[in-house]
Amino acid sequence: MNLEKLIKPKSIAVVGVTDKPGFGRGAANGAMMSRIADHAYFVHPKREELFGKKCWPSITALPEVVKNAAEPLASVDRITMYGDGNSTKLMKDVMGTVVQVTDGLKESTGVDLQAVLSGFLAGKAALANGTKAEGEPKA
Repeated sequence: MNLEKLIKPKSIAVVGVTDKPGFGRGAANGAMMSRIADHAYFVHPKREELFGKKCWPSITALPEVVKNAAEPLASVDRITMYGDGNSTKLMKDVMGTVVQVTDGLKESTGVDLQAVLSGFLAGKAALANGTKAEGEPKA
């Protein structure tokens, strides 16, 4: 399983970007501070720009590559946000949800996503340190 596109995307669409405190603003700030800030696209139906970046009125108005990636969201009529602006509470909520999703995935499909990601990240860390990951064959 290659997770490279998930971990190192070439572009990102922030749907629900806002200048109000909360997830939409945090996601926008994160996108602007990332290595792909030039390829971050903001979607807001009523704003022309936020934080100095153009806002697209809808997912379907995005440039083709980003539109194709974000198109599945076009059929979503509502997104429920968790947390109340308190980043500590939000992270606790997110981590609890991640645990529930990965446990459900493991139970229903047998895929242990935590083990897959741990192995992947251990390999990346080993490469960064110039060592071999545990269980990696010797050259």
